[in-house]
Amino acid sequence: MKRVTGLRLDVAPEERFATPEKTWAVFVDALRASDRATVLACFSPRMRYRLEPGFRSMSNEKMKDLGASELGAGTAMGDDYREYAVVGPERLAGNVTFVKMLGAWRIEGM
Repeated sequence: MKRVTGLRLDVAPEERFATPEKTWAVFVDALRASDRATVLACFSPRMRYRLEPGFRSMSNEKMKDLGASELGAGTAMGDDYREYAVVGPERLAGNVTFVKMLGAWRIEGM
């Protein structure tokens, strides 16, 4: 016997996370706006868990400073991973890793 619950799941990825570059743009715009919820939405669940306390307690000024970061050249590491160079405030450099989860690209490492 088939039972109908009326429950619908929308699992289509959001367009704003369709590429690593789009995810990065959302992340930087959210930092500049001090929008903590959107900043955290850019991370994979593991990274969100690790970084949420820091972003929740970070000053708006510090978030805006971090929003000055620029995404550089990227390298593919398979179909679901990308690593990019990042240049931040005061020209400090680092890397950011993106992972594709359920069709959406999230920040997995910084």
